[in-house]
Amino acid sequence: MTPSKPPIIIINENYDDDEGLPHPYTSRPMSGVPLKSSQDDEYDTGKAWLVLVAAFFGQMLIFGVELTFGLYSVAYQEAFHQSESVISWVGAISYGVMFIIGPLASILISRMGVQIAMTVAGGLAVLGYITSYFAQDHFHLYISFGVLVGAGMGIGFLSCYAILPDYFRKYLRMASIIVSIGGGVGIFFFNAVFQHLIEEYGWRGSMLINAGICMHIFLFALIMKSRRRDPSVRKPTIAEIMGVHVLANVKFRIFLLHVFLWNVGFIIVFTLLNSFVIARSGLTTEEAALIGMFVGILNTVGRITSVPLERFVSPVKVYVVTTLLMGVCQMGIAAGMSQIGYGVPASAAGFFFGVMICYLVPVIGEFVGFDNLSPALGYSNFMQGVGALVGTPLLAMLDGGTKFVLGGGITTASGVVIGYAAWRHLRDAHRTAVLGIDSGTGLNKLGADDIGGGYVLPSSTIDAPSVKYSKNLGEMT
Repeated sequence: MTPSKPPIIIINENYDDDEGLPHPYTSRPMSGVPLKSSQDDEYDTGKAWLVLVAAFFGQMLIFGVELTFGLYSVAYQEAFHQSESVISWVGAISYGVMFIIGPLASILISRMGVQIAMTVAGGLAVLGYITSYFAQDHFHLYISFGVLVGAGMGIGFLSCYAILPDYFRKYLRMASIIVSIGGGVGIFFFNAVFQHLIEEYGWRGSMLINAGICMHIFLFALIMKSRRRDPSVRKPTIAEIMGVHVLANVKFRIFLLHVFLWNVGFIIVFTLLNSFVIARSGLTTEEAALIGMFVGILNTVGRITSVPLERFVSPVKVYVVTTLLMGVCQMGIAAGMSQIGYGVPASAAGFFFGVMICYLVPVIGEFVGFDNLSPALGYSNFMQGVGALVGTPLLAMLDGGTKFVLGGGITTASGVVIGYAAWRHLRDAHRTAVLGIDSGTGLNKLGADDIGGGYVLPSSTIDAPSVKYSKNLGEMT
């Protein structure tokens, strides 16, 4: 039957899942953007792909800086005559601040827009590197590299994902995965770049060059401009921006515990591996850096693999399996006795980490709804930061391969934790199932590109201006 009037959109205002969140496919966007606008045809095309390229290179730079700290750890130990556990705090603070700042970065982005947030990120990173040049002890680096560079990278990290919903609808999930691939490219690319800079100019000279590299963030900021909001729609409050309501979701709280655990256990692969293999097997810094480069290459391969894999396999299931596997591979590093012996398990762990990290954002979206992605990602980032801040210095105090055995065990435990959350999610999957055409109700599901999962009822079948449905989706009220 062809409707004679414009269809009435049914938005679920009553239906909550079992943890107090709006139905993930029908909740209203928190950003205050109307569900349908004249700009809808501009999504997934044109400038959207330029924005995606900028976000890709932004992630490449951010993770290239943060996950190649092992190179500088060796240089700092020699320069300041400090132990691995003392110097590890520099990288731990930087990586921790990068994620702990997530909720504040979310407020900045929501209030000022992605473009200004990226500009602030670039300014902090450049300032941090320039002031690191003058460091006379490790305490100076705790502030300059740890706090300033870490804060800049944290704001930039969240901005690269926050901009995507402004330009993508149909390909939003794929776009988030492609951006994540940039991080893997950065790990192996900057492993080679930073090692060369340290050899040619010393660690101090490389600080100034790195400041120049970080100025590219200003270029990314010019491209990553948020869409103009409808002035008739009120701005979200701080409480709405913070999205405290997502913490009512049991699955998401379990997810946060998982995030904390794997950051306690796994990040040492990127921060302590170089100094570990040099001390244990007598490899040169160049040979140790080569291992790190292969870890980055396999990490990138894993991230690229996740793109086609996403079309055929549930992201939640893949996320669980790869978390478990990267923990097992991490424990295998302790058994290595040569460059190959260390490189194979470390590279395998890097591969599984690459696949897993690409599904982190989609899994958060599955658990809390993509409308709640920005605040949920902020809380996830915070827990990542706390985990890294706690884990790296503590594990650095352990002798030999024990740190990798314990770290791998903690990572594997995090896989068990997220496995439980995934089980709950699959158990409750029927509650997020969408309605097909029903001859009894005349209800039709909108396409994936329309209104984020609302339902259309031909207006010829009803005169009321609005309709609600109960938790029993087949029962109209």
